[in-house]
Amino acid sequence: MHHEHDVMRTLWHAGVNVPYPMSYGDDVFVMEYVGERSGAAPMLASARLSGAELDDALVQVLEGLAAIVDAGWIHGDLSAFNLLWWEDAVWFIDFPQAIDLAANPQGLNFLHRDVSNIVAWFNQRGLAVDPDELFAGLL
Repeated sequence: MHHEHDVMRTLWHAGVNVPYPMSYGDDVFVMEYVGERSGAAPMLASARLSGAELDDALVQVLEGLAAIVDAGWIHGDLSAFNLLWWEDAVWFIDFPQAIDLAANPQGLNFLHRDVSNIVAWFNQRGLAVDPDELFAGLL
């Protein structure tokens, strides 16, 4: 929990749209709630986005991914299941497996996998994104 809290705090301060990490303990990690009283924000994977919203979500994911990398981190498990869609905004969540880009010798492989996973999801919805071109642009 300490690792995830520290990563999210770093990313929040870097301007990445992550829930604000408030505190952590032995068994709990408390962060900002994203959603409304009746329910949490949906995962991007289950959100019903219009064509324009899908285009906007892609832009937000790419900007967020670039900011995460610029902060020196890799999500490590990036997919449409680890992104929320709330009030026309993408929220990055679930960072327990986040990887320090500089410290991990396999960091670039993990980054390429993250890019390939999220690009595949958008490609399946009709948006043409080249994962290798995106990956190269992040370096």
